Amino acid sequence: MLRWSLRLSEFDIVVEYRPGTQIRHADALSRAVQAVTQVLEISRDEVKKAQAEDKFCQSLEPGPASGKTEYFKDEGGLIFRRKKNGEHQLVVPLSLARRIIAANHSPVTAHPGRGRTLDILCLRFYWPGMRTHVEDYVRNCHECQRLKLRHEFKAPLGQVMEPTRRWELVAMDICGTFPITANKNRYLLTFIDHLTKYMEAVPIMTMAAEECSCIRDERHC
Repeated sequence: MLRWSLRLSEFDIVVEYRPGTQIRHADALSRAVQAVTQVLEISRDEVKKAQAEDKFCQSLEPGPASGKTEYFKDEGGLIFRRKKNGEHQLVVPLSLARRIIAANHSPVTAHPGRGRTLDILCLRFYWPGMRTHVEDYVRNCHECQRLKLRHEFKAPLGQVMEPTRRWELVAMDICGTFPITANKNRYLLTFIDHLTKYMEAVPIMTMAAEECSCIRDERHC
């Protein structure tokens, strides 16, 4: 973040916040979790019939789409759960829950985990016990279990050099760019002593290795 801040400081820009709803040209890769979800191969008639036979759906008293009740029916008779942002969730009968999970988990690259799969589903669907059903599905997903690394190799730690005197072990870095000074310098070459944590910053004109090497030799060799 600091490097980007320094890089952008070279330009005369104004950073303004713009809500996502106003960015009409944004593509799917720049949106939030799985903004483009899998198209389901389930007809409206099949969902409507399953809702009519589902106990949870039968217990609801959905109002009209123009009302303010939590659950409502659209023009086609499907039951939805109302959301404040206008992206209402289809109430999924338990008989279709597994197919809905599979359609939004399996076709996605790398098979998202439990949390991500649940986030994807919550964008469009709702039914009681979603979290439990998603966790059970992902836990038993053959591809997820086959590709999951259970015994990942961990490389052994190397030997850490411990300095015994000042400037024996030095860390170098370059910061910039900065506004050009009267001496035409626009970068800072920094040195940090690992023993004392003392730091020096030297202005330089370029990031050339020759210039940095000469300064290092002059100061700490």
